Amino acid sequence: MRNKGISPLLAAIILVALTLGLALMIAGSISSMFQRTTAATSKTATATGGTLKVHLDSIYCNTTTGDFEMLVELTGIKSAQGVSVAIKDSDGKLHVANTTATLSSGLNKVTVNFGPNVTAPGDLEYLAVSTMNPTIIIQYSKEDFGFIGACE
Repeated sequence: MRNKGISPLLAAIILVALTLGLALMIAGSISSMFQRTTAATSKTATATGGTLKVHLDSIYCNTTTGDFEMLVELTGIKSAQGVSVAIKDSDGKLHVANTTATLSSGLNKVTVNFGPNVTAPGDLEYLAVSTMNPTIIIQYSKEDFGFIGACE
């Protein structure tokens, strides 16, 4: 008696189809992961013709000195006066610092000081940056964007 089964050609076709299906599912999940990461580091806020963007990968926070530095990009207008920075540290405490700095069109290094030994070390929960004149506000939360930055 002869055992019956599927032909080797049909088995090969099914195996290739399963492999391609699995590869497409993996590629789709990797693609969406990179899209979320890109969105988190490229969020912008636009108001009064100006666009503000914080380069999250540039954030530096020193808990001992209270220094907080980041790169902020301004486009669409020539300048914006005054910068306010609010962060929620890993202990859930909100800290606000202001500077009278003027941002010019393009990439600007912004430095504020929250005071020595004020911020808790660890990942930031929330970051908001605003300019005073004109008013442009951008906000990032750990819930929406994942890793924002960390204080050391």
